[in-house]
Amino acid sequence: MTLNSTPVTGNDVTSTNGQGGGIAQAGTITLYRSQVTGNTDTGTNATGGGIYNTVGSVQLNSSPVTDNTANGTNSRGGGIFNTSAGTVTLTGSSVTNNRALGSGANGGGIFNASGTVTRSASPVTGNQPNNCGSPSTVPGCS
Repeated sequence: MTLNSTPVTGNDVTSTNGQGGGIAQAGTITLYRSQVTGNTDTGTNATGGGIYNTVGSVQLNSSPVTDNTANGTNSRGGGIFNTSAGTVTLTGSSVTNNRALGSGANGGGIFNASGTVTRSASPVTGNQPNNCGSPSTVPGCS
């Protein structure tokens, strides 16, 4: 699937083990100039407030991921959650002001569960409780 200048905004998932407040995908998705903002995944083990990527590939080109939230006990990836079989490529796509909230929360911006995340001119800043999980498996991100 390709989204071109298509905002993904204001979506909500409320469920135990919920996945992807804005986008949950298992194939290949490419976003061009398509902001992912203001999405929420709420519940115990919430993953990917903005984007949840499982076995597939996500390519973000000039597509910021901003102000998304994963909220609940053990929430992961307020902006982006990438599984161990997934690949996320960010080019000119900032990941800012996202939140993973709740007891045991991690990876406010990006939580990478041993998959592959690459970034080119894509800052990851201002996320809570941290930018890329702890310990981070996103190259160049703390």
